[in-house]
Amino acid sequence: MGKQAWNEEKVEHLMKQLPKVKDKQNPEEIYQNISNELHYRRKQKKWFAPAIASIAAICIMVIMSPFLLSNFNIAEQKSSSIMDSGNAELNNNSELAIEEKSESMETKSKDIDSEPNKKYAVTEQSNEQVEEEQKTFVLAESDANNTITIGFTDEQAQVILPITIMLEENPENIEVLEEIVPEVYYDELGPVTYELQGIDIEQPNQEEIRIELNQEQQMNGSRSEELFKNAIIETFRWHDYKHAYLYTNDEKGIELPHSGVLDNLEVPHERKKAYFLYQYNQNTLKLLVPSPNPYDSINMALEDMKNNQDNYNLKSTILDNINIETITEQNNMLEITFHADSKFLNNQEYIIMLESILLVAKEFGFERVLFKGIGIDKIGNMDVTKPIAVPYSPNPIDAN
Repeated sequence: MGKQAWNEEKVEHLMKQLPKVKDKQNPEEIYQNISNELHYRRKQKKWFAPAIASIAAICIMVIMSPFLLSNFNIAEQKSSSIMDSGNAELNNNSELAIEEKSESMETKSKDIDSEPNKKYAVTEQSNEQVEEEQKTFVLAESDANNTITIGFTDEQAQVILPITIMLEENPENIEVLEEIVPEVYYDELGPVTYELQGIDIEQPNQEEIRIELNQEQQMNGSRSEELFKNAIIETFRWHDYKHAYLYTNDEKGIELPHSGVLDNLEVPHERKKAYFLYQYNQNTLKLLVPSPNPYDSINMALEDMKNNQDNYNLKSTILDNINIETITEQNNMLEITFHADSKFLNNQEYIIMLESILLVAKEFGFERVLFKGIGIDKIGNMDVTKPIAVPYSPNPIDAN
């Protein structure tokens, strides 16, 4: 077959010779089929992609969940720790503020007291107002039940400090003195010693006391003989004993390094002593204590109570602005008249002064004291318009 030339006319002619093809489908049906096919394919694509994404997200969450949980716990612990720390710091700050406020108030209260190395200074205040301080330094006879009086010794071993200890119940016998431990009173009194500590004490009768030392407790050079004897007297004279008998290992007498053997010690109730103020420091109690030495007369004792006893760290108890005009003895009552220029106030300084005079009166055998020229009716617990009974003992404190 030879190569024929193709042209448009020839192609058209051949196309007309082809058999006729006729589509019997309705045009609307064709359109509907095409639309359904497109919708089906689009729906397939929308389902497949989100499904793949969801599966990938789940896998990531499974892998990451332990790490996330661990971090969450750590964060929660840190948060809790921070909150606890904040609360603790807040509590500490609150407690510190309370403590600082308490210490500030305590310091202000202590500043009210005069310094221990200065004599009392008269303070101006209303006669009806008493300082919020200790209102008495002595124990009345009516309050003497359930008490014992101890002769402690100061830190320098120079002065006897008679302390009346208030017990919860009346001691059955004097052997309760063996149980005294001076260290428990350091906060109130300062450093003190008890010369009878570790010594056996017995009470043969109402007027006598028996003191038993063992060989290890024998007196030595560092222990003052006079101090030891004064401690015995200041302990037992308040309990109305008259004699103390001394033994060593059941044998009569104790060996003193300078005086030799001592087997009997008289316990006088009236020692003719003056009374001065002792205070270890501003944080401890003020105490009324007897002078180391006796006086020939009550006039001399009262006169000396205007002066500090620096060698013994004792302060005067009679104020500089107070002058005693007369001292009169009427049987068992002492009458003291103050000069008209003397001005009295109802405060601790004047309580100390009058109660120290009451103790001195007892030292010289008087039972009552009448004060004249005071100008006010009451000082502390005392009605100073009437005769006042001398105290039972000095320096009452609660048992520890």
